[in-house]
Amino acid sequence: MLDMKTVIRYPFIPNTLNSYVQVSDEEIAKYSIRYGDVFLNRTSETNDELACCCVSTKDMNAVYNGFVNRLRPKDDQTIYPPYAAGYFRSAVYRREIMDISTVFTTRASMDQTKLSRISVYYPDRNTQRKIGDTLHMIFQYLQDNSDTKQCTLFMEFERLFIEQYITYPIVCFLEKEKQYNEKND
Repeated sequence: MLDMKTVIRYPFIPNTLNSYVQVSDEEIAKYSIRYGDVFLNRTSETNDELACCCVSTKDMNAVYNGFVNRLRPKDDQTIYPPYAAGYFRSAVYRREIMDISTVFTTRASMDQTKLSRISVYYPDRNTQRKIGDTLHMIFQYLQDNSDTKQCTLFMEFERLFIEQYITYPIVCFLEKEKQYNEKND
């Protein structure tokens, strides 16, 4: 079973999951995990961990728990799933979450109405593929490597890669769009 901690910690669903649960055939059909599914946690103790996302890069014989939302793209041509994993770890996405999230008592939460207000920005499919495949290779390397120093360096590289190839181009695009709109108002 895909749990909330895994969704918060990993951009891609790991090869093995630590939680197990018995489910019926109907539950498997309803809550199954397929290639391209995006999972986000609906609740968290902090806004920083709210709506973290984890993407499936394959069909899995697994289900997800009730604290996780599944987003299933309507078509597989719009957004490349490995790119989505990077996008949902970017500063642009985090800013969108901060703009719409609310904190009740000690828990931050996200509902479908708020989630529907999030804008998703993405480049052409070929660029998405290059960025996404690079991120997925970094993730696979981190999964297979036990050298702590190398893993720390690669996690920093992954963060910088996302900021350089996802966040920065989107911020530039949004700034140009804003200037264009101000000029034409």
